[in-house]
Amino acid sequence: LAFPVRHLGHFAQQVLHACALLGRHASVARVAAVLEMGTSGLLSCMEELDALGILGAGDATDCLAMHDLWQEELLTSLRPAEKQLFHLRCGAVLEAESRQTHSAGMVWEAARHLIASGSQRRALSMLEECAQYLLDNGLPGDAARSFALAFEVSATDQERARNLRGRISALHCSGKW
Repeated sequence: LAFPVRHLGHFAQQVLHACALLGRHASVARVAAVLEMGTSGLLSCMEELDALGILGAGDATDCLAMHDLWQEELLTSLRPAEKQLFHLRCGAVLEAESRQTHSAGMVWEAARHLIASGSQRRALSMLEECAQYLLDNGLPGDAARSFALAFEVSATDQERARNLRGRISALHCSGKW
């Protein structure tokens, strides 16, 4: 990477860090929401990054794409407190979106960010709600996966038992017990 990130403007660096953490979920709307950034500021940063060939819009999607080496460099350059804050914002944005779309994949991604931010209780609550929603709507396989993820995040024996029972129930419904 011939062009060090530190030579970029402050906001351009933040856009890159948000994109790196969001990965394949990095869209213009999500990056703007994570950074709580206005349209003109984000557009200016995107133009700067596009001109340098660092960040560009993906093919027919709303996805913002960067090379894997840039992503790796950006993720390792963040200080722990910054990374934790970025994960918290990414988790909050994806959580809000998942509540509208009911997408299990989005819930799992939001939970991953929340766990990385230190918000295990919030992630646990989301995963359990998602698992129950999936079970109630005829998707026991996905519900079992959500209960398994919730089990991993569980901090107490009571939480582990609750999620283990939920997973067993979901697996039973899917015929995989």
